[in-house]
Amino acid sequence: MYLEYFQLKAPPFSSTPDTRFYVESDSAHPLFLDLIEAVNQSDGFVRIIGDAGSGKTLHCRKLLNALRCHKKRYNLIHIPQPRLSEEGLLLAIAQELRLSVSSARTALRTDVVSALNHELEKPRANVVVIDEGQTMPDDTLELLLELTDMSRHDQKLLRVVLFTMPLDERAKDLPANRQLQDRITLERELVSFDREGVERYLETRLREAGHSGAPLYSDEAIDVLFRASKGVPRLINLLAHKSLMNAFNAKLDQVQGLQVRLAAAATEIVAPTEEPDNRIGWFSRLRRRAG
Repeated sequence: MYLEYFQLKAPPFSSTPDTRFYVESDSAHPLFLDLIEAVNQSDGFVRIIGDAGSGKTLHCRKLLNALRCHKKRYNLIHIPQPRLSEEGLLLAIAQELRLSVSSARTALRTDVVSALNHELEKPRANVVVIDEGQTMPDDTLELLLELTDMSRHDQKLLRVVLFTMPLDERAKDLPANRQLQDRITLERELVSFDREGVERYLETRLREAGHSGAPLYSDEAIDVLFRASKGVPRLINLLAHKSLMNAFNAKLDQVQGLQVRLAAAATEIVAPTEEPDNRIGWFSRLRRRAG
C-alpha cells in the first residue's frame, strides 16, 4: 500500500463517505451553511438533488453529525431507506422516537403525532433526514407531506431534508411530486467540481490524510484527472487512488499525467482523458510509453 511511501496516516480517497474529508464543490455558495439555515426555519423543507457519485451520502452524514451535536435543539429522525409503506414510515419514525407500539397499531399515527408535538413543547425541532428519497413510494410521500402540514404554535410538526436522485419528467408530473414542489423552501443540486475545485479537493483530502510538503499531483495530472472524472467525486476518488498506486509502483515522488492516464485506461466508466481531436490512438501511445 502507498500510505507509508507517501507518509499518509489514512487512505485519502476511500470510497466510503467520511465527513473528515468533506469538501464543498462550490466554495462561493457553500451548501452546508444553506442547509443549516433552512433547517432552522420553522417551515424548512429541503431537497438536495444529485446523481450517483455526486456526494449525497457524504452531505447527509455531515448534516446528521451536525444535528446530533445539538440534541437540546433538534430531535433528529433519520430515515436511510425510505422505500416504506405508509405504516412503515410511521413505524420508522416511532422507532426513532423510541415509542412503544401496540400490536394492534390502530393508533400508530395518533401516537406518532402526539410524540412529535411533545418534542415541540420542550422545545425541540423535529428534523427528518431522508437519504435515497427517490425510492419513497408516492403514498408514503403523501403521508410525509400530510405530517409536514401539521403545526403547533406556528411551528411545523416536521422539518424535512430530502436527499434524492434527479427525477425523470414522468415522475415530476406525479401528484405527490407536484405537492412536494410546493413545500420546498430550499432546493440545491450537487454540482461537479471544476478544474480548480478538483485541485482543492485533492489538496484537502491529502492534507486531512496527513500529507505535508510538495504537491503530490502535478498540474498535468490534475488536468487529466479533471477531464477523466468530469469532476464527479466518486470518480475523482477512484482515479486518485489508482494513480497514487501507479506512482507508488513506479517509485515516483509525484503523480504525473501518465499515472492518471493509466488509471483511466483501467477504468471503463470514466471519460476520455484527451481532448476530442487527440483521442484517436491515445491508448496505443500510452501503452508504448508505459512499456
